[in-house]
Amino acid sequence: MVKIAMKGAGIAVLTTFAMTVNVSGQEASLPQPTGAEFANITDRYPHNIMGGLHAHTDLIVDLQACLGCDALPDRLAIRLPDNLVFEDFAPRLVDMDNDGRNEIVVVESDQQKGARLALWEVIMDQGKAKLVRGAATEFIGTRFRWLAPIGAADFDGDGAIEFAYVEKPHLDRILRLVRRDGSRLRQVAKVNGVTNHAIGQEDVQSRIEICKDGPQIIALEPGGRRMLAIRFDLRSAEVTDIGEAPARHQIGDGQYCDP
Repeated sequence: MVKIAMKGAGIAVLTTFAMTVNVSGQEASLPQPTGAEFANITDRYPHNIMGGLHAHTDLIVDLQACLGCDALPDRLAIRLPDNLVFEDFAPRLVDMDNDGRNEIVVVESDQQKGARLALWEVIMDQGKAKLVRGAATEFIGTRFRWLAPIGAADFDGDGAIEFAYVEKPHLDRILRLVRRDGSRLRQVAKVNGVTNHAIGQEDVQSRIEICKDGPQIIALEPGGRRMLAIRFDLRSAEVTDIGEAPARHQIGDGQYCDP
């Protein structure tokens, strides 16, 4: 169920798409990802939805030293097979399962099946650190169909972390919340009629505000002319119109938490 509310016009909120977890005090006996980046630009998937930003084939992850880890490298790297690319702005460090260790959340696109959200993690395998894909959503299903990430929070207040993204922000415009469930990123909520990206933009026009009574997502209505604040509880989503966008498909730098 989606409830629609109206609110007076105001200033929108600047885009953000990354969430980093504080690693201090976390489990020291296992390797901890502390940073991540993409590498090796490729044109093998010529979608070019992010303007001048290119897809990549490699994911590189920085590691924090851990107790009892022999010869732990400073960095790990993986290269995707020829049918896949990272079609994304930047990797995000998020503790998706509340185990005190970061995972790396990225967008991967398949040559025939389009995009999916994927979660990579560092494991120990026979005494060696290894970077593996731990969970993912299903692919959208069609070449050149994409999703635009927003970020992670406990959106419904139940203690579990969800990740928010907009599937097909230029077509279907569906905001989805997913939660890790073993090797799956399982949908727990969705809202139709939300976008956070226009074709060619080199960032996303959405962010998460952490308010006193819980997090809310700031994004745009399908036409990109008005801004939305979206909140979730255990049963429903509440979508509030918070005013005209400063420019089409753009949000500004205001704050919209209630005082």
